[in-house]
Amino acid sequence: MVEDGLMIQVSPDSMRELKMAVSNAEDYCIECGRLSFPQPEEWVVLKWVDETDDPKRRSVNKIPSPIDGALLDRSCRRRIRAPAAYFSVNFGIEWTEIYYFEDSETVNFRSAERCDFEDSVAEACCSTLVRHLECLQLPVLSRVAVRMTTGPSEHNYKIGADGQHSFDVCTDDLNERLVPLLARHTGAAYTFELILHILEREP
Repeated sequence: MVEDGLMIQVSPDSMRELKMAVSNAEDYCIECGRLSFPQPEEWVVLKWVDETDDPKRRSVNKIPSPIDGALLDRSCRRRIRAPAAYFSVNFGIEWTEIYYFEDSETVNFRSAERCDFEDSVAEACCSTLVRHLECLQLPVLSRVAVRMTTGPSEHNYKIGADGQHSFDVCTDDLNERLVPLLARHTGAAYTFELILHILEREP
């Protein structure tokens, strides 16, 4: 990687994380130094600065949803530290984050029961979508979002990528997996959005 005379060498894993950070408009820190040293000697920090009049990016703490451009608040999210990837023949998909909407602020986000429910929904999404990745033809590193609303009187979901991609080819399979999960949820009503990333399967 070279930029204005600065050269750093990064591992394949770090490069993948950096690409995801750029895709998500997130800050990213690269630790630098000799491999023989137990601690980094320097850091290179990718820092996003808000310099645009685009209303979707007016706040550096918010990013647009891949579904419809609705603003997702970074301060109201849960990051998945060790996401499991699901692979097809050529591609893969993994869940990296979950965002909570403003009307969900009264929900106990750290509840073990709630986390288990969200994990089950994410597993159902990934294991279903991975079977259709070749047909969907989504670009590698693109973001897919699945927005869920669940409560005593309402259960629904939306899915999208880049605000326009069609998921008609897998709608029936998603309904079969997600609708029963949402219907079984008996907790407080809330809305959350899963962020999934498309990966390329390495040879």
